[in-house]
Amino acid sequence: MKLRIYMLLSALFIIFALPSCGIHSDVSTNTGYPSGQIQREMLYYDGSVWGRDFYGDDNYGSGRYLDELPSGYTLVGEITSEDSYNIPAVDFQSAHIKVGVKVYASDENSDYIYLEDSDKTKIHYDRFLKISIN
Repeated sequence: MKLRIYMLLSALFIIFALPSCGIHSDVSTNTGYPSGQIQREMLYYDGSVWGRDFYGDDNYGSGRYLDELPSGYTLVGEITSEDSYNIPAVDFQSAHIKVGVKVYASDENSDYIYLEDSDKTKIHYDRFLKISIN
C-alpha cells in the first residue's frame, strides 16, 4: 500500500514539476523581441544613444512618422552594423535596425534624428530621440 502511494505521489510530482524545468531562451517579451535581446530599436550617433520616439501623438504625419523630412535635416550616414544583444556604442551601430538604413540629422534641431524607412510602396521617416541608458 505504501509503495502504491509513493508511486502515485512520484508520478504526480513528475507530471507537475518537470514542465516548469524547461529553459525558454527565445520567449518573446511584451515588446515583441526575444528575451536577452535589446528591447527597443536604438542606434548610436554623435555621442548619444537614440531610440524610436514612442511618445506623443500616434497619428501618422504627426512628426513621429513623416512622408517628407523637416527642413534642415540632411543625410549624415547610414547604419553600418547591427547587434541586438548589446547597447550600441559606436556611431551608426544599431539594435534592431537593418544595416544600410539612412540617418538624417539637423544642426538647428538636436532633439531628434530621422531614419528613412520603406514599406515597399513609399518612403517615410521615423523620428528618434536621445535616450538615457542606466
